[in-house]
Amino acid sequence: MDEQVGLVKYNGRTDVTLEELIDFLEKIYVLMKNKPFYLINDLIDNYGGFSNEIWKYLANDKTFNTRIIRSIVISNHLGIRIQLNFFVKILKPKFKVTMVKSTEKAYLLVESLKDHSNSNRILTL
Repeated sequence: MDEQVGLVKYNGRTDVTLEELIDFLEKIYVLMKNKPFYLINDLIDNYGGFSNEIWKYLANDKTFNTRIIRSIVISNHLGIRIQLNFFVKILKPKFKVTMVKSTEKAYLLVESLKDHSNSNRILTL
């Protein structure tokens, strides 16, 4: 299977409403032809945070949870890391989430996952 990769760059804006997020996700699904994909979220130099409503929606929305193969978050900020840990440990989305510190590492991770999709080995970047 030739999985697709979607890159979303937030440009400092994390104050989106739930309605804006749902509209944005619908556009991404169409762009990805409603097939599962790797989602790279570029939050470099972003010091804001998403609302609890957004996190809960992402963790529980059936469509989102079945479309995302893995979410890779690029961030260099502790606040984002704390929110992401809360998201993964408390809200427990159905997809895996990995945090890296550069775009290059995000794409290396995707390629490694594609190459070893049936492997349980530990990835080191």
